[in-house]
Amino acid sequence: MYSFFTTVLKRLIVFLAVLLCWLRISGAAEFTPELLEKKSLVCREVLKTKPVHYYTFRGAVVAKEIVLCAYSLSTDRVETVSIKSGISGNQATLAFNVLTPGYRIERVRGQGITHFYFKISGRGGEELILLDGRHLDLETKKSLFYFPFDNIFLSKKSASRGYRFLLDVITFAQNEICALGVKSRAYPGSMLCELFNDRFIATLIFIEQADDGEFFNKCPALESLPLAENRVYANCPEYAIFKTLTHIDRNREKAYSAVASRKGARGITQFMNTKQYPTYGETVRDYPEANLIPDYRIGSSEMRNAVKATICYLDKILRRLPQSAREEFRDDFIFGGLFLITGYNGGPEKAKSLYHAFHGLSKNNWKALEISEFKPGKTVRRETAGYIEKYLFSWPVIEKLDRWLSEGQY
Repeated sequence: MYSFFTTVLKRLIVFLAVLLCWLRISGAAEFTPELLEKKSLVCREVLKTKPVHYYTFRGAVVAKEIVLCAYSLSTDRVETVSIKSGISGNQATLAFNVLTPGYRIERVRGQGITHFYFKISGRGGEELILLDGRHLDLETKKSLFYFPFDNIFLSKKSASRGYRFLLDVITFAQNEICALGVKSRAYPGSMLCELFNDRFIATLIFIEQADDGEFFNKCPALESLPLAENRVYANCPEYAIFKTLTHIDRNREKAYSAVASRKGARGITQFMNTKQYPTYGETVRDYPEANLIPDYRIGSSEMRNAVKATICYLDKILRRLPQSAREEFRDDFIFGGLFLITGYNGGPEKAKSLYHAFHGLSKNNWKALEISEFKPGKTVRRETAGYIEKYLFSWPVIEKLDRWLSEGQY
C-alpha cells in the first residue's frame, strides 16, 4: 500500500511539474511589448546595483566589463550576465569572454554601446530576451546605461512615442533659441527660431541615424517578426525610421548619445569637430548668443544642445547659398531643404552645386528625378546622393507619423 501511494505521489508531482511548465509556456506566448517595457524598467533598477570595471595592462586599458540584463519567459524573472570585452583604441572589439558562469552569449550584430545586440542562453538553455545593458565610457570612465534595440520592441506605439518625444526636444530647442534672441545670419533681422520647420529637423535626424542598408532594401520580412504588434511598417524606409524612433522611445534624451562614426561624427545629429571639419567648434564660435555647450564631446552627446547647434549650423549653410536659393527655401522648405541637407552632409559648396543643377527645374517634377542624374563625385559625393534619397523617401513616413499622432493615442 505504501509503495502504491508513493508511486501515485511521484506521478502527481511529475504531472504538476509538467502542468506548471505548460502554463509558463502558454503565458509566454501571450507576452507583449508592454510586458517587455515593464521588465526593461526592472532591469534598469537591477543594473544600477551592478558596477562595471575596466582592465589595464602596463597602464593601458585593454578590456572593459559590460553587464547585460535579460528576461526569462519561463521564470518571469530578469537575469544579469557580465562579459569582458576587449579594447582596441577607444572602441570595444568583437572579442569577449563570459564572466557569469552558466550562460552562453553570441554577438548577433552591431558594434558600440548603441548598436550592440547579443543572443543570451540561460542556464537551462532557454534563449533570454536582452532588455538593457550597463557599459563603461572609456573616455570618462563613467557608466552608461542603454536599452538596446531588437525587432521585438518595434510597434506603432514605440514609433509614435519616439516621434512625439523627438518633436518635443526640437520644440524645446527652438523655444530656447527664441528666448535667447538669436538672429538668423541667412536672413538678417529674422529670428533664427522661426526659420526651420520641426519636421525638417526630425527628417535630418532620421537621415543621420537610420541604417542605409535597412532603409533601402535590407529590412526584415514582416513574417519574420515575432509579434503582430511588430509588423507596423509597409516598406524599408518606414522600418528604418520606426527603428530609429524606437531607440528614441526606449532611451529618450540618451538615445544615440554614445554614437561615434569612424570619421569622428558624434551624437544624434552627427556633428564633426576634426581638424579637417571643425564644424561644431565653429558653430559655437559663430553663434555665441545661442549658449551652446563649448565642449564638443559633451555638447554633441546632449540631445537638446545638439539640436540647437544643428539649427545654428543650418543657418550658416543657408547663408552661403545664393539669394535665390534662400528664397526657394522660404517659399517651399521641403524643396529648398534639399540644398540644406546636401550642405549638412557634403558642405556648402556641394549644396551650391546641387542648387545650380536644379536651377530652373519645375517644382512639379523635381521629385521624379533619379538620384543618378546628380552625377555623384561631380555635383555631389556618392554618400551625399544617398543622403538626398533618404531625404526624399522620409517625407511620406513623416506624413504617416503625423497621422498617427493626430489619432491622439500616444
